[in-house]
Amino acid sequence: MSVLVAGTLSFDSVETHAGCRENEPGGSALFAAFAAARTTEVRLLTVIGADFHEPTLTQLGDLGTDLGGVERAAGPTFRWRARYFEGGDRRETLATQFGVLTGWAPRLPESYRSSPRVFLANAAPDLQAMVLDQLTGPALIALDTMGSWIERDRKGLLALLPRVDALLVNEEEALLLTGVADPRQSARCLRAMGARVAVVKRGSKGAVAACAGGILALPACRVPQVVDPTGAGDVFGGALVAALTAAPGGGPELVALGEALAWASALASAVVEDFGLAGLTRLTPDEARHRRDALRRQLRCVES
Repeated sequence: MSVLVAGTLSFDSVETHAGCRENEPGGSALFAAFAAARTTEVRLLTVIGADFHEPTLTQLGDLGTDLGGVERAAGPTFRWRARYFEGGDRRETLATQFGVLTGWAPRLPESYRSSPRVFLANAAPDLQAMVLDQLTGPALIALDTMGSWIERDRKGLLALLPRVDALLVNEEEALLLTGVADPRQSARCLRAMGARVAVVKRGSKGAVAACAGGILALPACRVPQVVDPTGAGDVFGGALVAALTAAPGGGPELVALGEALAWASALASAVVEDFGLAGLTRLTPDEARHRRDALRRQLRCVES
C-alpha cells in the first residue's frame, strides 16, 4: 500500500560538533519520503521554489516516488538554520525563512485523495488540516509536529489529534503538550487527548510508544558517532508509517507497532551518521535488517 507524505522540502544549514553544512536539501517530507520509499510506493505533497535542486527530485523519482503533488511556486524555497549542542539531542534554531510556504494551500491530485496511509510530516497545523480535509477514508494517518507549532497554534494542533491514528513527538514537544516530563506518562496523556497511538521520540535514549495494548519501550540503535541529527525524527516517522500495514487497533496492535518501531529506529540511526541524506542512502538493505533485528531483541512491553 502506498504512503502519502505531506510536508516540507527545504534548504538546511546546520552546525554540529562534526562541522557545518550550508544549504543541504532537507525538510520533513524529504527525509520521510526517502525512508518510506525503501519499502513502499510514496506520493509526495509539498511546495518548492524555483531554486530547489533538480537532482534531489531526480533521486526521489528514481526511488519510485510519485512527484505529481510537488508544486513549484514563484519565490525562494523554505530555509532553516540550526546549531546542535554536544550529543545531538538538543538544538537551537537560528533562522527560519518560510519562502514559498507562506500562503501555500496544499491541493491533492485526485489520485492522492484515496491514499491508504498518510504521514503528515512536520508542518503548520492549518496545512495539515487542509490535507486531512481532502482525503477519502485512509486506513492510517500519522502526524508529526514541533515545538514552535505547539506554541503558535496549540488549539489547531489539538483539534487534529482525534482525527489521526498516531501522533509522533519528541520529549520536549510531549512536555509542552502535556506538562508531564516522564515519557511513559506523557504518552498516556497524549492518547487521552485523542491520538490512538502516541510515540515519544527520545533521541539517543530511544522511543516510547503507547497504544491500546500497552506501552512499548525501545532503546536507540548504537552508532559509532552522531554527526548530524537533522531529519532523524522525519526518517523515523516515514519508516514507521510505511511499516504499519493497517490502522493501529486493527489486528495485533502491539505486535505490529513494535515491528514498525524497530524498523523506524534502524533507519533513523543511519541518517545521524552523516550530514543530510548521505547516511541513509549509504545504508544497505542487509545492514538495515541487521539493525532492525538487533532492536527487536531489545524491544520491551513495559506496561500492558
